[in-house]
Amino acid sequence: MNTTTNIHLPVTSRRDSTGRTRKFLAAVLSAGLLAVGSAFAQDPPKKPKYTPTRIEIIVYADFPKDPKHWDTLAEFLVAKGITAVEERMDKLDVCRKHGLKVRLGGSEAFPHLDKLKDDPAVLGYFLGDNSEPKHYVGFAQMLRKMEELDPNHPALYIQTSDYGRLPKFVAMTKPMTINSHHYHWFKKGHLHFFYLKESRDLAHQYGSTQMRTLSSGVTPVQFRQSLFCAVAYGVTDFHFWAPWLVGFKKVEGSKDEPLLENGKIVPTITPQGEAISAASLDLKWIGPVIVKLRNEAVYHTDPMLPGTEKAPKDYWVQPQGDSCLVSVFGDEKKNRYLFTVNHAIDKPRDLTLSLNKDITGLEKMDRKTGEWKEVKLDTQDSGKTAVVTVAPGDGEFLRVLPILK
Repeated sequence: MNTTTNIHLPVTSRRDSTGRTRKFLAAVLSAGLLAVGSAFAQDPPKKPKYTPTRIEIIVYADFPKDPKHWDTLAEFLVAKGITAVEERMDKLDVCRKHGLKVRLGGSEAFPHLDKLKDDPAVLGYFLGDNSEPKHYVGFAQMLRKMEELDPNHPALYIQTSDYGRLPKFVAMTKPMTINSHHYHWFKKGHLHFFYLKESRDLAHQYGSTQMRTLSSGVTPVQFRQSLFCAVAYGVTDFHFWAPWLVGFKKVEGSKDEPLLENGKIVPTITPQGEAISAASLDLKWIGPVIVKLRNEAVYHTDPMLPGTEKAPKDYWVQPQGDSCLVSVFGDEKKNRYLFTVNHAIDKPRDLTLSLNKDITGLEKMDRKTGEWKEVKLDTQDSGKTAVVTVAPGDGEFLRVLPILK
């Protein structure tokens, strides 16, 4: 018996790139492709095949209608540090050519998953956002079906962290990628780290990666703080709302006719887009290293907020200062890395790191070159200390020596 016809899908507040998310989901469900079963929520989580190779920065780019100008805009995006776009399937070839990925709309992609599942230009498939608990079963089925047909790319449903909804949604859907948001500069700012920790813990529990939707309608330093704090909690993929960031100059009085210079379009980017670009370029070299690591712990200095904790007294690294966090990452060989973030936005902070005697050295990644450079250590009887200066809302990536090969 088809039990799907009684599922009523919500009107989502965000449309995918084809504008047909709700119709697509409703059609799939009513066609009986998915079924509700009593054991559905008990299905064991599958190990995801989606493994990030870098920190993905996803924006909406307004490509011109004429394909002959697409290369120019793609080159501009790459130069700005953007790694992925929300777009349609007709942009896959040009994006693949320039090393960009595409977050496709699920409604357009669904009939073509067999072809798309091995396409390196595909990032994932957007299905919708912010459903109420009564609709979780329907979206859970859709996520499962998409990831069954394409186990290499995540089906993405953006769920709010507010109202305690994220744990329930993830328990039901068990997604490859947990895609969540909490616009902490506008509401419930005191729960910023509580929600980041919640998403990180859920990702560990269900073997998922993390994507965070951030607001671009904030100041550059606020945006940077949001981005770097999320990286400290193991987030690897980022999407931005509102999305209108990159486009091209148009002929005056025209809606979409490009203004050409030397036969080429002139790309444009908003001030918010420039802030995203600057932060993305700072993460260019950090990303390919940190996405391969597991986030083990995040320790804060005063003031302590909900969801934060101090390093245990016997822990090998002790951060001292104010308004900072130290995120601990590790790899399979038990090498240790630190990501330090000044989560205040008023001024730079000096963070002192007290290290155990077994630590022989500390290196900081040069964000412009990707090279590791020595950090000065002061030696005392009890161990070693290093002082790291972190700009407002910013982060620094450190490697602990010795490194096990």
